Amino acid sequence: GPAPAVAPGAAPATPAAPAAGVGTFRVQVVAVKTLRDANPYLVRLRKAGHAPFTVTQGGFVKVRLGPYATRADAQQVADRVKAELRYKPFVVNEP
Repeated sequence: GPAPAVAPGAAPATPAAPAAGVGTFRVQVVAVKTLRDANPYLVRLRKAGHAPFTVTQGGFVKVRLGPYATRADAQQVADRVKAELRYKPFVVNEP
């Protein structure tokens, strides 16, 4: 039969996010009001060997890491960021 149609209203991928298909778990490090406020976090995370990206949602700029295949993988990274940088990261599951 014909190939199934893509569901209407499917959200487009966020350009800053890594390629799809890797996993949907991400670590949110912080949510701030502006990209300027996010900058110090991005710099510190990069210096610590991470590859942060930002997502703008609901008036906030969210600094995140990922994606990770499993919640356990993401949690491990969150724990490391907490230990290294004293931030309060948490795991989010968003496609």
